[in-house]
Amino acid sequence: MKLDPARSRLAIFTFAEGLFSALAHDLELAANDVTGEATESSAELHAPVRSIRVVGAVKRGKVDTSILSTGDRATIESQIRDNVLPGDEIVARGTLDGSRATIEVTGPRGKARVTCNVAVTHDGEARRAKGRVELSLAALGCPPVRGPMGAFRVSDRVQVDFDLVFA
Repeated sequence: MKLDPARSRLAIFTFAEGLFSALAHDLELAANDVTGEATESSAELHAPVRSIRVVGAVKRGKVDTSILSTGDRATIESQIRDNVLPGDEIVARGTLDGSRATIEVTGPRGKARVTCNVAVTHDGEARRAKGRVELSLAALGCPPVRGPMGAFRVSDRVQVDFDLVFA
């Protein structure tokens, strides 16, 4: 089965921390142009780094798309491509055992292996896999991400929410 990108969503959440983190923004990023295939017990996804976009800033658990300027978004996206994840793509390979998945994520500089709960539902011929996983940027070989003059940093932990439809 192939990933249906029109019905799928891959969201990445970053978290600011440090002395002046209240002045920074937690972010929601979207991985667009994701491709992939799945069987009943495994899946492989390819997410081009160039397609990661800033959705908005997260305030009190809600995404606000109006806080960041177009220039701020472009700067963040450029930093992701040039410094944090320099390379072509991120590849995730997962295997499902009941409702638990083991996922190996390969970035341009490293690999992370995680497990998470996955809810798989059937809709006719299509299969939907939903879940949430936390990844370490350091495990992927990403350098620490700091704000201007080190006023804040991006947490090593990022959260990835996925809602993937394969048909």
